[in-house]
Amino acid sequence: NKNIELIVENNITDELLVDQVLFISTVVNLIKNASEAFDDYEKKGNWIKVSTEIENDSVVIQIANNAKPIENPETIFDEGVTTKATGNGLGLFICKKNTEEQCGQICLRKSDEDSTIFEMRFCL
Repeated sequence: NKNIELIVENNITDELLVDQVLFISTVVNLIKNASEAFDDYEKKGNWIKVSTEIENDSVVIQIANNAKPIENPETIFDEGVTTKATGNGLGLFICKKNTEEQCGQICLRKSDEDSTIFEMRFCL
């Protein structure tokens, strides 16, 4: 009932060698968080965009949305930090751990009134 458009732009054909369970759980968590960011946020044209590209020798995956910005973005990957009333602060902490266990990197590229963009980067 949030009327969120999911946009997927896959611009790569290379195979990414990652642990499927860890990778999918991270992507699902980021998309779930993005959809929950629209709760109690009145805006038309809600969207979540997943995009992939090759940059240098890395696969770059961005998960972006145009929901409300993240408060205190400098701490969101810390254990126990949550922006939700019912959150436990483990989701993004585990996403970071899962990504780093696969020799990848995850970061919050930006979060402002226009969009929030998470980025994962893995070597080919």
